Amino acid sequence: MNPATPPERPERVAVIVVHGIADQVRGVTSAQVAAQLAAGHHAPVTRADTPIDVTALAPAVPFHRWDPKGWIERSSKSLRQSLRSDFLDAQLGERPTPASGAAADAPLPNSAASGSGVDHGVRFTDYLLAKAASVRRGEITPHHYDMPCHRVHTAQRQTDVFEMHWADLSRLGGSVTRILTELFTLLFHLSKLGSDTLSLADVALGPSTVMRWLARTHRWANWVFSRVLALLFLQLLMCAFLLIPAALIVGRERSFSLAGAVLAGVALAVACVYLLRRPWVWGFWAGVGGGGLLAWAALREPGAGAWVVMLVGGGLLLWAYKRFLGYCEERFRAVYGVGALLMALTLSAIAWGAVGHDVAGAGERLVAGVLRAVEVLLLAQLSGWVLMALLVTAAVSLGEWACSGALNSAARRQSIVTARLGLFVSVGIFVAFVMTVWALVSQPMESLVEGLHYAPWWFADVTVDGRLQSARFLALRFSASTDTFAVIAVMLLALLGFVALVFLPSVLVELRLVSGPAAPRLGHWLTAGYRALDRLVRWWSWLITLVLIGVAVLLVGSQLARLGISLPWLGVVALPVGTWSGDLLGKLVLVVAGGAVGLVAIGGVAFKQLKALRAPLDAALDVDNHFREFPRKAIPRVMIVERYVAVLEHVLQQGYDRIVIVAHSQGTVITADLLRYLQRRGQLLSHAGTRGDDRLLRLGRELAASNVRLLTCGSPLRQLYALRFPCQYGWVLGKTGDHGPDPRADLGVAHWVNVWAAGDYVGRWLWTPATDPVLPALAVDPAAYDGKPTQQAPDYRDLCLGADAHTHYFDLDNAVMLAELRTLV
Repeated sequence: MNPATPPERPERVAVIVVHGIADQVRGVTSAQVAAQLAAGHHAPVTRADTPIDVTALAPAVPFHRWDPKGWIERSSKSLRQSLRSDFLDAQLGERPTPASGAAADAPLPNSAASGSGVDHGVRFTDYLLAKAASVRRGEITPHHYDMPCHRVHTAQRQTDVFEMHWADLSRLGGSVTRILTELFTLLFHLSKLGSDTLSLADVALGPSTVMRWLARTHRWANWVFSRVLALLFLQLLMCAFLLIPAALIVGRERSFSLAGAVLAGVALAVACVYLLRRPWVWGFWAGVGGGGLLAWAALREPGAGAWVVMLVGGGLLLWAYKRFLGYCEERFRAVYGVGALLMALTLSAIAWGAVGHDVAGAGERLVAGVLRAVEVLLLAQLSGWVLMALLVTAAVSLGEWACSGALNSAARRQSIVTARLGLFVSVGIFVAFVMTVWALVSQPMESLVEGLHYAPWWFADVTVDGRLQSARFLALRFSASTDTFAVIAVMLLALLGFVALVFLPSVLVELRLVSGPAAPRLGHWLTAGYRALDRLVRWWSWLITLVLIGVAVLLVGSQLARLGISLPWLGVVALPVGTWSGDLLGKLVLVVAGGAVGLVAIGGVAFKQLKALRAPLDAALDVDNHFREFPRKAIPRVMIVERYVAVLEHVLQQGYDRIVIVAHSQGTVITADLLRYLQRRGQLLSHAGTRGDDRLLRLGRELAASNVRLLTCGSPLRQLYALRFPCQYGWVLGKTGDHGPDPRADLGVAHWVNVWAAGDYVGRWLWTPATDPVLPALAVDPAAYDGKPTQQAPDYRDLCLGADAHTHYFDLDNAVMLAELRTLV
């Protein structure tokens, strides 16, 4: 009698899900994929989170961090890092220049300046790992990640769906404050990202004098914008904060002194109890005694008491300013130093104005001092905008020169467009924001200083006795500082309006507000919009440049008139331009202020739910975070890579029969970058002279031996990254630059399926038989919109699922996605 045949063991499959844009809740995407796998089988789905340890990763090419000694070396290092990425430096910017006559060290293999032959995307990943490791210095202990796991169990197969969740390491929080903070960072980093892209093109695409000067010009334009003009505006805000109590204190010195005495007594009591750890009785009597003594002094000398109150308040404001600069310094280098210098200028101007005005009260003197600081800062801002106009003019002219001649290439043109987009979008939003703030605070500020007099130093508009009503002075400064710039703001924001128009049909389909046009119509509209955007940026640049030159001429001409140099034509031109621009400003204020009020009104939680409306903004935030190098102890990309490595190692240890990676949107970029880095890390180790085995090398070999299958959807690798960052993502277009990636050679995966929607504004196809020498990343076979797959068995398969957008790939009614997922699993 034959023994009973043992039951066949169910096949075990691991699915690793990597979510995309929008602030995904941990476990939601893996639950959606598990539901797709269970649909039709009536299979149960259970969830059990798996805790895993996430440890720090060592770079293939480490370096010795240079700790500058003294404020001169620290300032020099901070200034250099504010101008361009350390990735472009042969020693990653962390070692001092060798002394005269000494031989410079060879470039590190993971620097952009190295001739190692490893592609720049792989080098950049290792560079970020090296930067993080240089700061951590072994201080980081392993931390836990509770990895969501959904199990789908059938008679033939057990499928464990793991989620590689990364939103908490790189994404907006739920509060409006965090959202605004991230948007603030994005505003100033887009310009830096554009200039770094152009600087990398200068290094990677061969020597060119024109490109070198173009990259320098963009770097200086970004620096003047983000370190000078932005911080000058911050000084004006500080002046507004000082002007409010200074104006309110006029005629109320005694009341303010008594209020200051009461607050000082309360602060003394709190400090006694919570800082000195004394009994509350001691704190009570300390507060009563100290507050009473100060109140008695305030009654005897209210003027002196008012000065003490204002000085203490000013000290607290300076403390908050210092903390804010410290926060910014972690993300934007050289902000602290420039901010401190400008604050010294502001305080000096305040002292100058207060001492130079012969008025009785402390409040009136401080008002005069603040207005003098406003005057000095506005003159500095005017000079900064004139310099900015010259730099933009030079950048546009050099860019056109670089796009002509024998060195012209698609990668060079696309890098220039990326740099211009970053600069113009950042400056446009900043100008609109500044004009809106000016318009909102001007009337309250004017009413506060009504009845007070001020003697202007430079902007002495139509005065008889050298004095102006302070309210009149502020009104004139507001008009002169905003009217002309409103034209620039509207022109630059028109670029954003064009992008919104291109996205509009896709967003309407995303929101299910329209039934949706045919896939070819939707796809052709979006592709034509992306093609037009490149041409628009190029020609729009000249128009913006001409307007900036015109504004600079008007600004310089108006200041020459104060020196007695008359330009008769200036008034003829300036008056109608100012009137027309002022009307535009009024409409601009309504739009921007209304949008800000709407954001606050709907709140952070509601904003997180508007995925279709948030998707374009989320895409910009994802791109920004993917390339961000600061703060060094918490680089988003490094933390994401470390968690992803821990997930892959855990899954490999479980001995699954098959591994499938499902990645959406930005998750496909994260996945592709890591897999490509694992395949090419050995090259960096070889160039660095490192021998022996390596943790990440072993991981790469094990993944390659496991015949991993990859399913991507809505991938921006070609449509966004290869188009806008060609020097790091040129591999996406294939070796010849006109087809697509090689799954096994590039990522080490056995089979790659890419699914996309015709109206997906984030990412669509990866492979195409079509060619386009002007914009290779946007080359497409029109038949692909009708669902004709581009495939090469058994390597890859690329197909369009129809007329949809970006956020519905994991819906249960998505038949194409469901079929491809089940086939791979």
